[in-house]
Amino acid sequence: MQPGVHAGRLIQLDGLRGIAAIAVMLFHVGTVFGISTPFSRSYLFVDMFFVLSGFVLTLVAEPRMAKGQTGLGFLAARVKRLWPTIAVGALIGAAVMGSTEGWSDVPLLLVMALAMIPTFTMSWQVFPLNGPQWSLFHEIVANIAHAFLLRYLGDRTLLAVALLSGTLLAWTILHFGANGLGPDAGNFAWSFPRIAFSYIIGIWFGRKFAKGQYKPILSWSAALIGPIAIAMSLRYLPISRPVGDMLVTIFVFPALFWACALATPPASVHRVLEKLGALSFPLYAVHLPLLLWTASFGKSGWFAVCGIAVSLLAAQAMAVATEAFSARKSRQRRAARAAATA
Repeated sequence: MQPGVHAGRLIQLDGLRGIAAIAVMLFHVGTVFGISTPFSRSYLFVDMFFVLSGFVLTLVAEPRMAKGQTGLGFLAARVKRLWPTIAVGALIGAAVMGSTEGWSDVPLLLVMALAMIPTFTMSWQVFPLNGPQWSLFHEIVANIAHAFLLRYLGDRTLLAVALLSGTLLAWTILHFGANGLGPDAGNFAWSFPRIAFSYIIGIWFGRKFAKGQYKPILSWSAALIGPIAIAMSLRYLPISRPVGDMLVTIFVFPALFWACALATPPASVHRVLEKLGALSFPLYAVHLPLLLWTASFGKSGWFAVCGIAVSLLAAQAMAVATEAFSARKSRQRRAARAAATA
């Protein structure tokens, strides 16, 4: 068994996923409330999410597809996993926009958000109800490419595609001045190298991980703290924003991700890391509209703290509900199997 694998899960990646979601939320706290925070570069954790997704789906889904699961079956499972939480975020965003800006555009924007259709004419954002939905759109696009193309590529070809995507991504970061492409309708097309590089390098890492036995190269705590420490320190380093974003996205974060994948957390922290992992997706999906709603009452530091609390509580409620639903479905499946063999 590879280091860090616990009951079929890479428990340390649950922790990394939770840290990434919290970091993105804290970045938006700064932009929504207009306050200075150490998390002004934490938008880079979106790229870490893409690496995570490519890696985990390679370990989980590629063996299933090799055994006969169709590409459409894989995509159906992904939509079943992602869409309910996306829908909750869109509904919250619709309520917030309607109550703060008016309802005239909300019905159409809600239908488009639920159908995962970006808009290029109704707002500067491609998903105005919930800005982070752009990355979930990219996630589904990457899943389609994974199911029908990328899984058939050999490791060398896959790495070559990743390097080509990384080169194009480096150019876009240097050209546009930051690695913040994605939510803006005006440069949306240039955001695809962002998902291409990180997701594909995640696939490549996943295949390497599955084929070999590797020793940890960092302690579990350093592997988890390293990415957030790097993101927080960028603003203080004597390098420009585009150069810093490029170096972190293409070199530093992938290396730290690999170190995290190989890390071995002690059993005493497994439950905490599991909780962080369960919190991550709902927090990512709902935090921005909830922060905007809180900011509609005021933008002082106190309201920022309230926005963080509301976001965390809502995400935790969604995580608990998801766990309860999954447990019930699991019991039903076991009961059905028992009845079939009785």
